[in-house]
Amino acid sequence: MTRLIVGLLISLLFENAAVAESNSYQKFLEKDSPNELYFLAQGGMQCMIQRSQLNEVVREELLKHKIRPVRDVIPPEQKFYLFALLECAVQSIDPVVFAYRLGVRFNSISSVTPEAFHVEYTDLGVSRDPDFVIEQFRKRVNEAILDYVEANLANF
Repeated sequence: MTRLIVGLLISLLFENAAVAESNSYQKFLEKDSPNELYFLAQGGMQCMIQRSQLNEVVREELLKHKIRPVRDVIPPEQKFYLFALLECAVQSIDPVVFAYRLGVRFNSISSVTPEAFHVEYTDLGVSRDPDFVIEQFRKRVNEAILDYVEANLANF
């Protein structure tokens, strides 16, 4: 329980950092051709969620904004992509209850920004319902994509 509270506090700090860094973060998200976005979604198994479900959520959210999703394998020459991770841990078996942590972020592999920009769209929680966790995942993915679209309005 203590880890959950500490994680929640860290999550709130990341959200505050995103607000403080909005101008540099928007520049980080700006792309010459933003109509296509590579992505990688992983995790979810201990929440009874398949990786294919996570990929489908990201794909649907990108398509809503008319962004062509490119997924599964990030080629070495690809310098920018969306990374989404859902980590789960079973807390009890009867009934099944799991704790989850999800994080969505944009990674960049370039000389200008050699690592992930440390703004994450995160959520922590405990649930019995995989559909609830999928919806939380969808919300965080959508938040990230909306920031991406806003940063690239001039290029769409």
